[in-house]
Amino acid sequence: MNLTKAILDLTQRVNGLERQLRNLIRLGRVKSVSGVKAVIDYAPNSDEDYLSPPIQWIAFEAGEVIKWRAPSLGEQVVVLNLSGGVDEAQAIALPAAYCSDFSPDDTDPRKNILSILDVFKVTSDFDGNYLVEADSSVKFITPAFLVEASDVISMQTSEYNRTASTANTKGTHTQTGDVKIKGALDVSMQVKTPTVVSYSPGAFSLSANGATLSDATIGNVKFSIHRHKVNNEGQPTETPIE
Repeated sequence: MNLTKAILDLTQRVNGLERQLRNLIRLGRVKSVSGVKAVIDYAPNSDEDYLSPPIQWIAFEAGEVIKWRAPSLGEQVVVLNLSGGVDEAQAIALPAAYCSDFSPDDTDPRKNILSILDVFKVTSDFDGNYLVEADSSVKFITPAFLVEASDVISMQTSEYNRTASTANTKGTHTQTGDVKIKGALDVSMQVKTPTVVSYSPGAFSLSANGATLSDATIGNVKFSIHRHKVNNEGQPTETPIE
């Protein structure tokens, strides 16, 4: 082997190594997705297609804990060529890097934000706040759901519906506005209205046939022993007696 041929061989080898080195780690945009593989466009801003074969992308949970999230079309990824740049089919895509098509609305380093299709968003911050926003609905399916709030639970809604075989509330209940009850009302303790009338347990019942009042106090007059008669002119003939 003469010196000239040796230099040419060495030059070709160096050029090949440089080409493989350039192909080891590359940036690209997702062109298409099929199953668990994606085609990567290495020149998304060029008129010519420079595409990878279908390659897998890295799933961060793919064992007993598994998470499915296909990369979006146009999402920027880092492609690692596991063959050392020889065979592009032996590459794998590592998502993701922010790009002009997909950039975060909020870049506060003290927040974690998950946004899905601009219709569902979860935000948490380093102060311990957690916010869930959904354009449609949030549904939980579970045998038991427990909320422990040491300070307050607050709900604001136009309509509140609750269906339960048994609903138990412990503590003082304060209601502002009308209360409409369809069905029986069983009061085991005492019913009170401000200053006008009070009922002892079991004193008052209400059914389709009307109201029954057995023991009540109205204006300091005990109802069960109160008597008076009315004459033909509608005037009382006796003074009410306690």
